[in-house]
Amino acid sequence: MIRSALLATALMLAPAAARGDEVWSTAIGQVVYEADIGDVAVLAFPTKSRGGGKFYFPGLGGNFDDRGTFEGYWIVDGEGDCPATLTGADGLWSNNWGRAIITFDAKGFPSDWTLLRGSCFDAPAEEIRGES
Repeated sequence: MIRSALLATALMLAPAAARGDEVWSTAIGQVVYEADIGDVAVLAFPTKSRGGGKFYFPGLGGNFDDRGTFEGYWIVDGEGDCPATLTGADGLWSNNWGRAIITFDAKGFPSDWTLLRGSCFDAPAEEIRGES
């Protein structure tokens, strides 16, 4: 009985532990796996604006052992040039956003990645390399 309870507790904490350990060094600063909102993974990154920026990847949330390529979007808190406002899964909204594609080097946690991002509706082309 106690053994089952300990196993259940360990399994519940495993994704949280992996989330907290996922920090990557990039040319734009440290990118941190901040949260899962349903199946959406939220990765935070630093910016000059007070609120920073976030990448949102549907399908990546809670996925620590079957990673590949995920399409999503990014939002930076503050004024931008996009013709519309976009709201993220966590409620962050701005007209400073764009599309993003992340590709992990390995299927399981931990893994480095390559990310492409574009502004507004532009195709993602700016490459960002994340290394743990």
